[in-house]
Amino acid sequence: ARARLADALFNQKRYPEAQPQYRLTLGGADEEIARWSQLQLGWCSLRLEKPDEARGQWDQLRRRWTGSPEAPLALLATAETLFQQEKYTDAEQAFRKLSREVPAGSPLAENAALRVGDALYNAKSYEGAILAWRDFSAKFPGSKRLVEALYGIQWAYVQLGDFEQARQEATSFLKLFPSSGLAAEVQLMVAESFRREKNTRDAVEQYRELIEKY
Repeated sequence: ARARLADALFNQKRYPEAQPQYRLTLGGADEEIARWSQLQLGWCSLRLEKPDEARGQWDQLRRRWTGSPEAPLALLATAETLFQQEKYTDAEQAFRKLSREVPAGSPLAENAALRVGDALYNAKSYEGAILAWRDFSAKFPGSKRLVEALYGIQWAYVQLGDFEQARQEATSFLKLFPSSGLAAEVQLMVAESFRREKNTRDAVEQYRELIEKY
């Protein structure tokens, strides 16, 4: 009943009131409820804009209940929080650790593999991001999130100044995902790459194609 009360308060965004209720269940006989409460304490802290405190709660859960169903969820929350704090190197390491700990075909493994690339890109390690996203594409060729990896690869090449390779990636993207919500932006990237190279004729052609298509 106390755990349900805490959940009700959490869902009403009354996080300061939910916290003491969750804490009271940590020492109870029901381990499953205790694990859930520890996880939720982290989310309460995060909602109260205390990310370091949140990560501390999740670290405590993983130390106390290693191998529990909540442990990978706590690690994912930690990784995402580090990413939001712009601690991209730490986030990358956490995502890699998560991908090692969960079954290879699980949704958590898929998400972690993709987010490794995101973290590297934001850390301006563009070559590393390309490798990570290509690894994701090889491991999860049927993923619905493949579009995100391929989209990221082309922009990483843009950041590296390799516009020719970026355009090749864009062409492959548009063939695979012509109806994607990102397709217009990919087409724009092609036009912009020609503009940056001062290739006015091809840039104008791509801009016109963009206008006609979208």
